[in-house]
Amino acid sequence: IRDDRYLPCDSDEKTLDGLKIPISQKKRLRQRTNDVNNLYSFYNKKKSVKSQALIEVHVDSRHSDQRIDVFFSYPKGSKSSEKLANNMQKTFTRKYSEHQSDRGYSGTSGQQNFYVINNASCTSILVELANIKNKRDHERILNPLNRQALANWMFESVLETYN
Repeated sequence: IRDDRYLPCDSDEKTLDGLKIPISQKKRLRQRTNDVNNLYSFYNKKKSVKSQALIEVHVDSRHSDQRIDVFFSYPKGSKSSEKLANNMQKTFTRKYSEHQSDRGYSGTSGQQNFYVINNASCTSILVELANIKNKRDHERILNPLNRQALANWMFESVLETYN
């Protein structure tokens, strides 16, 4: 997680193999899925790796008056993905209750049809953190401490799911 308050757009990112990331969304999603599946296959052959999961983290771009709570998506038919997403949603419910009891939390967990999580070989979920166009959501993710808290809660969920 970068700690800068404002995160500039980046156009020179490369894949693990040093390949340029395509501008075309379809090509980019296919490339990302292939990379995930190749890593999964590589580490699946190692006896020391017991569990693998893909956690895609997104910031949505919706209408500016639409505020969203963190929500979790998993592909249809994957019990392991459903379990991870549901555990993560429960952790966030608990953490919001502890740290922001006056705010409330309405984040959900459910099946969605997203290319990468649907085509990944491993357990896979998508985490939607906020709506970048909503002023309050935007402020929430600008703060590096908030981003770190969200990351910590996701990590705690992973540990709870696989231990």
